[in-house]
Order: sequence, then structure tokens, then C-alpha cells
Amino acid sequence: MSYFPFSKSCISGLVWVLFSTPVQMVWAGEDIDESKVVDPTGTVTIRNARGDLEIQGWERSEVRIEGEVDDLAKAVRFEVEGKITVIDVKLPTKNVNWGDGSDLNIRVPHTSGLQIDGVSVDVEVEDVAGAIVIRTVSGDVEVSEIADHTQIKTVSGDVRVNDGTGRLSVVTTSGDVDLEVDSSDVFVDTMAGDVDLELGSFEKLTAESVKGSLKLTGQLERAGSIHAKTVSADIELELIAPVNAQIQAMAVNGDISNDLTDDRPKRVHAAQTVLETISGDGSARITLNSINGAIEIE
Repeated sequence: MSYFPFSKSCISGLVWVLFSTPVQMVWAGEDIDESKVVDPTGTVTIRNARGDLEIQGWERSEVRIEGEVDDLAKAVRFEVEGKITVIDVKLPTKNVNWGDGSDLNIRVPHTSGLQIDGVSVDVEVEDVAGAIVIRTVSGDVEVSEIADHTQIKTVSGDVRVNDGTGRLSVVTTSGDVDLEVDSSDVFVDTMAGDVDLELGSFEKLTAESVKGSLKLTGQLERAGSIHAKTVSADIELELIAPVNAQIQAMAVNGDISNDLTDDRPKRVHAAQTVLETISGDGSARITLNSINGAIEIE
């Protein structure tokens, strides 16, 4: 177990790195460069309240930390216990509104899992094939080259994911979501952000947006499903042929445009329009609902 405690007698603090080799000292706000041998199929847990995190997968069975530590850090915990590696930048509980946050580049085994918790932090992850969980309060998240179940949750931040497979879940309160993946199972929920999805061949999509438009391009597999819902926003669905699905769409205070089949939407009363149609053999299910927004199907 390694700790990097910072002396309270210094404004920026002091890091003491504990090794079997002579003790190395690193000042808070200065550079850090440390590594440990780990299980390549383990999980790396990172806690960093503020700043920037860049995590990259590599072929080594090793976790390496490089970069600049937060100006206010009290300690950096870097510990390996079995298959769990913990990196924890500890900050004071009060007066954390000055100084620069951490700027860290962390290398992890390509096959490892990853869990990241932050407050005001931008996160970039590349080429990590294990399960990924990212939780932030404010900060943008960009993830690429993923292969397992990936979960991203941020209150105020944009999310971008590209070059990925596996299950994908994205939840934001105020942030745009941009996905360009081949994930078979996608879940997106945002309160106030636009959603732009470019999917390959997928089996399941669930998407909800409040005050943000929803745009989807992709190929729905046989027996697959799409459930999309917006409030005060439009839905634009562009499906790649062949399309074999039963489609039910309802718009309240909005129009429905259908270029997929010959069936036309019907206005059931002054504020509500409904479309029920079947494309191909109808093996999949598509359900679209919009309140105060239009629905376009291509």
C-alpha cells in the first residue's frame, strides 16, 4: 500500500511516497510518476474530485500514474489489493474553491475494468475493454474503443462515446449525448440535452429526453425494440433497410411524418396524432411518444 501524504505546514503540501527504495518526495501541485504491477483482469477505481483525467488502456499488467496533482490534495492513495487497484486523490472537506485540480494521465491494462468518481472533472477513456462505470457531477465525458458494459452518469456535462460495442447506458441531467457505436443494447436518459445516436446493427434502444431533441440512425435487428420518448422536443428516426417492425407513434401537440410505409398518421383529437403501421414482417417493435414535439420516421 502506498500513500502520498501532504504536510499541513506547507500551502501546497508534501507528498511522501512509500517504497522499499528510498523515500521520494513530491509537492502537491507538482508532478507525479508512479506505477504498480496489477492483475490485468482486475478493476481500477479512481476518485478525483476536480481537474482532468485521461485513462488509456495498454498491454502491460501495470497501472501507471503521470501528471500534476491537485493544488489542495492532502494525500494520494495508490494501493493494490488483490484484483482491486485504488487511486484516490484526497481533498480537504472545506475551502476547495481555489487552486488547480489534478491533471492526470493514467495507464491501465487493456482488459481491466474501470470505475471513476469525480465532482468537477473532465474524463477521457480510451481502449479499456472491461466494464466501465463513470460518475461525475460536472464535467464532460469522452469514451472510445469500449467492449463491455459501460455506464456513464453526469449531472452537468456532455457525453460522447465512439468506437464501442457491448451494453451502453448514459444518464445526464443537463448535457448533450453523442454516440457513434455498434452497441447492441443502448439506454439514454437526459433531462435537458440533445441526443444524437449513430448506431450500427442494434437489438435494443431505450431513449428519453426532456427539452432535448432525439435523433437516431441505425439498423434494428429482427425481434429488436426501440422505445423513445421526448417532452418539448422532436424525434427523428432514420432506419437502415431492411426494416421489419410494428410501429406505434403518438404525438401530442405535434405532427408525425412517415416515409417508411404507405400508412398515414391519424389525428384522433385536436391535440393528438397517432400512427400504427407495419414494415416488413413486423418482427421488431418500435414505440415513439412525443409531447410538444414532432416525430419523423424515415
